[in-house]
Amino acid sequence: MYPDFQYLFHGLFGINAPAWLSLFKTFGFFVAIAFICAAWVLIKELKRKEAQGLLMPEFTSIIIGKPIKSIDLFWSALTGLILGFKIGGIIGNVAQVTPNPVAYLFSMHGSILGGIIGMLLIAGSRYYESKKQQLPEPVTKRVAIYPHQLISEMVVIAAVGGILGAKVFNAFETWDSFIKDPIGSIISPDGLTFYGGLIVAATVMYFFAKKT
Repeated sequence: MYPDFQYLFHGLFGINAPAWLSLFKTFGFFVAIAFICAAWVLIKELKRKEAQGLLMPEFTSIIIGKPIKSIDLFWSALTGLILGFKIGGIIGNVAQVTPNPVAYLFSMHGSILGGIIGMLLIAGSRYYESKKQQLPEPVTKRVAIYPHQLISEMVVIAAVGGILGAKVFNAFETWDSFIKDPIGSIISPDGLTFYGGLIVAATVMYFFAKKT
């Protein structure tokens, strides 16, 4: 299998593809496609069962029209700062990032200007949306949450659990190498154990489904 899209384009079309295409790894791409397809199929099936009356929604109360909390604005700003810092660093240093994107993501390298722009954009948009929805008097509304509406959370949980499980089980399988360089082993794009990912992802999904 071609390791990344630069090799893929060169192999398929015989052209010298731009270096930034090597940021996109073929294995990760197909894993992402698998998650998207699985989520789509699961949503369709859950909607079908909901229409048949086999699955019922849970009702919860939410407050509409509240001003945004300082802590929520802080987390939005922090998220924008990290995303802008890393994405800006990638744009300015493609050649240095492409050999090992995962190591770059866990490093302290990035773009300060990109971080500031990302922070302002995300925090500003979150604040603007909150102001648009703010009411003079917040109201409490009872809403129904159907099972298919939880799929996005389930996909994120399965992805994180799968990657962590694959890394942990791989560490046990290659213990001597892991002990010599634990940080390098964790952030390396290599070294994923299929059964570890499957077991941990299935376990966290079970407890999430049971809780919800």
